[in-house]
Amino acid sequence: MSRRRIAQFKGTTHTAKVHRDTEWNEYRVTLVAADGTIESTYHSDDQEDAISTAQSILKHAVADALELSVKRKKVTVTVGKQDLNDLLYAASVVLEKYTEEMEDVTKDADLRTGLRWQRSELFHAKCRIAEAVAAIDV
Repeated sequence: MSRRRIAQFKGTTHTAKVHRDTEWNEYRVTLVAADGTIESTYHSDDQEDAISTAQSILKHAVADALELSVKRKKVTVTVGKQDLNDLLYAASVVLEKYTEEMEDVTKDADLRTGLRWQRSELFHAKCRIAEAVAAIDV
């Protein structure tokens, strides 16, 4: 097997390489991560197609890696006690609304189950907000 690299494109997180494989009479595009693992390969019988595909998959791989790293970043938010108290009041009002709607909905079991689930989620959120307000007082 004879392979000769004809192009290489480097990104911040990946490298795309284009080789000419004379045994199979094709061009092979390989996307390699920064740690050396091969993430994908593409085969073509056209050199221009292989080169444009290498550039395209590199562009998408770098964009995907950037998007993933942004999602992983932690965000710290400073919230004042008054903001939490306002949020706690709003949660209480909505919780009362769901409780009233549950009493009104007696025939539709699916709707009642959905409201019960939403009420439960809201109740737990309200408890977490109350704990945060208590932690500020300490």
